[in-house]
Amino acid sequence: MDGAERVAAIILLAGSVLFIIAAFMPVSQVFAEPSPAAKLEIIDRNRTAWTTAQVLFGLGASIAAIGLGFVAYHLRGTPGAVWAYIGLAAVILGAVFWDGHVYLRAIDPEEFVEGGLIGWLFPAYALLTQAGLIAFGVAYLRAGYPAWLGGVTLGGAVIFFIVYFALKDIPPFFYYILTFMAGVRLMR
Repeated sequence: MDGAERVAAIILLAGSVLFIIAAFMPVSQVFAEPSPAAKLEIIDRNRTAWTTAQVLFGLGASIAAIGLGFVAYHLRGTPGAVWAYIGLAAVILGAVFWDGHVYLRAIDPEEFVEGGLIGWLFPAYALLTQAGLIAFGVAYLRAGYPAWLGGVTLGGAVIFFIVYFALKDIPPFFYYILTFMAGVRLMR
């Protein structure tokens, strides 16, 4: 393992873990609540936890994107390089939209629970991140990483894409399970 691969692994793992921690914080049960009033009640009882979760969501996505930047750098001389750079561009842009979305959720939870936030931020993030992960799956396969890593990343992201279009939503922590797996593999 070279230095770029080790750095990529550590950063991917850190970003993935931060995002997954935020997703499983007790305050994140708000996403499963059907009514805006119930959602707002949970947030109002736990305003500090809500804000903390949004910060962790934003940091997790951004740090994972940086980790994927190191992956792309590591793959720079391989047949997967172009796919990695395409994936990186998509994931970085997606993280920018996500950071805007979670910032708005943090500062205006009332608008969030009523569905009044900027409507295109979350779908843009979700679709760009899924597209980026698809590209990284191809990059892993073309760069000679184990077929399971490329297959799981590519297949998982395609499944998330299909589910997103069918249900119009998917919990984004699933994306960070894929980046976590890549981080674990890069540590080996």
